Amino acid sequence: MTAHELNEQLVQHNWTGDLSETKGKYVIPSKMRYALVLSLNDPSLAEQTSCIPYWMHYETQNMLKANERFAHQYDPVPRNKTIAELMQEYGTKGTKIPARVELKKRVEHIPFDEQKQVLCAFLSNNAVDRKFALKYLDEHWDEFYMPDVEKVWLQYRHKEAAVLIVHHFPQEFILAHQSELADAYNYLQVRLRLPATFTIDKERLSDSAYLYLCARQSIEIDDQTAESLLYRNLLKAIGWFYIKAPWHVNPKWTAEDYFNNGKSLCDISVISSMIWSLGKLEKSDILVRFIEFHEKVYPLIMQAKWDELRSEFGKLGFDFDYTPYDEAVIGYEQRVIEMNRTAEEMELKALPDDLDFSNFTLSNDPNSPF
Repeated sequence: MTAHELNEQLVQHNWTGDLSETKGKYVIPSKMRYALVLSLNDPSLAEQTSCIPYWMHYETQNMLKANERFAHQYDPVPRNKTIAELMQEYGTKGTKIPARVELKKRVEHIPFDEQKQVLCAFLSNNAVDRKFALKYLDEHWDEFYMPDVEKVWLQYRHKEAAVLIVHHFPQEFILAHQSELADAYNYLQVRLRLPATFTIDKERLSDSAYLYLCARQSIEIDDQTAESLLYRNLLKAIGWFYIKAPWHVNPKWTAEDYFNNGKSLCDISVISSMIWSLGKLEKSDILVRFIEFHEKVYPLIMQAKWDELRSEFGKLGFDFDYTPYDEAVIGYEQRVIEMNRTAEEMELKALPDDLDFSNFTLSNDPNSPF
C-alpha cells in the first residue's frame, strides 16, 4: 500500500493524523500514526511535504532517526592492536599520541613482560610519559625498574621520582641523596626512612611533624618539651581565630563557629595529630593534664574571653610570647565594633527618616502586594 492509498482510506473513515484538522474527525493516536508510517516503509516520505499529509512526513523522519539510533546502539567488537604494534606506533611520528593513550589504558592489564616494555619506554621519553610511569610504579612497584628510576632521578629531579625513591629504594641510596630528595619531596618523609639515631633538622619540621617523627621512630623526648609543643600549637590555633574571624563579614561569627561548631579542641587537625603522637610516645600524664586544661579553657574559648584564657595559659609555666596574640585580639575587637557600627548604619539607611505612613491604607486590588 502506498502513502496515497493509505491516506484515501483514512479520509473515507473520517480519520486524521493532523492535529490542526481535528474538528469533526477522529484523531489517530500518536503510536498508531507511527505504526502506520512504519508499515509503509517508504523513507522517501521524509522528503515530501506537499503530496502527503504533514504527519506522514513528520512520523517518517522520526522513524529514520529511530533506525539510526538503533543502528548505533551496539558498538562492534574492537579490533585491538597488539602491544608490539602499539609500541611501534608509539615510536613513530604521527601515530605516537593515539598509541600512548591506548598503552596507558592497557598497561595495568597486560602481562609483566609487556608492562616492562611499555613502562621503560615511557621512562625514557618525554616528561608527561615519565611522570605517568613514575606515579604508576609507586602503586605497582617492582625492583626491576630501579635502574631506570634512578636514571630519571639523576637526570631530571622529578618530584614523582623522589616520592618513588623515598617509598621503595634502599636506605643507602636515600642517605646518599637525602638533601635533594627532601627538597624535591618532603623532609619528614625522607627522615622517616633514615635511622632513628640520625641527626634531626628541626628547622625543617613543624612541631606536629617533629612529634610524629619521634613517635614513629621511638625517639625519646622529655615531657616538658613535648607538653610545651602541644600548648604552643593550641595557642596558635586559638590566636588564629582572633586574626581570621571578623574577616568573614559577619560580626556574629563566633569562636564556636570557628572551632568545628563547638566540638572538642582535639578536633583541630594539628592538635589531633599531636595527641596521637603523645599517645604513641606513652605520655599518659601529659594527655591527662591536657584534658583538665581543656575543661577549664573550653568555655572561655567559646565565649572569646581572651584575658581569662591568657591567664590560664600563663599558669602552665611556659615562656610563650603573647604579644602577637594580644595585638590580634585588639584588632579583632576593633573590627567587630566597626562591623557592628556598619550594620547599624545600614539598617538606619534602609528607611528614610521623613517617610509618612499616616495616610497609608491597604489596597482592595487583589493583584496589589499590600
